[in-house]
Amino acid sequence: MHLQAGASSSNTTEQFDIFSILSSAEAIAVIAILVSAYTWFRSRTLEERIRMDDDERTKFDVVFGSPVIARLEPLEGILNEFGRTIRKGSSMPEIAEMMSTVQKHEHSEWYFSLHSFLENHNGTSSKLLFSELSQYWDQSSFLINEISNAESPERALTLFRQLQSLGDGFLGRSRNILVEQRTSIRVTPPPILHLPFSRK
Repeated sequence: MHLQAGASSSNTTEQFDIFSILSSAEAIAVIAILVSAYTWFRSRTLEERIRMDDDERTKFDVVFGSPVIARLEPLEGILNEFGRTIRKGSSMPEIAEMMSTVQKHEHSEWYFSLHSFLENHNGTSSKLLFSELSQYWDQSSFLINEISNAESPERALTLFRQLQSLGDGFLGRSRNILVEQRTSIRVTPPPILHLPFSRK
């Protein structure tokens, strides 16, 4: 009787161990499935956000960024034209006349083209660029007037270097504004799983 009772107790212990092993294996499998599902969800969410960010940045480039760059770039050539005008002028009256021509037909047209574009666009980057443009225009107009009234070509050339430095600074800051604005674009993707009782 004692042997039979012992055998029965041993069988019960073995069955309990088997059930414990099975339960542990099932729990591990469930955890693995949950981890896998969570990883897949996070990966899909990240991929969707990256795709939407790229789409929004492309839209920014087409609608705003590229047109602004296209309007900024001619300034370098216009500033170089001011420099050539001063270097090839034989007298200050001649230099002043040529400076006036470049200012009227090239520099002013460039300014009003960019001014009009920025004025017709809303947004932080547009306002920042508009402010930079206004400051540049006021300061550059003053320097151009000073160059035209300079007592000598040498003095005019010194003032021109200040004008060129002013233009380079304006272009650098404007490009940085565009880069920072483009980099800051972030889009929140819609949820992949739509729960029936979730808030909209």
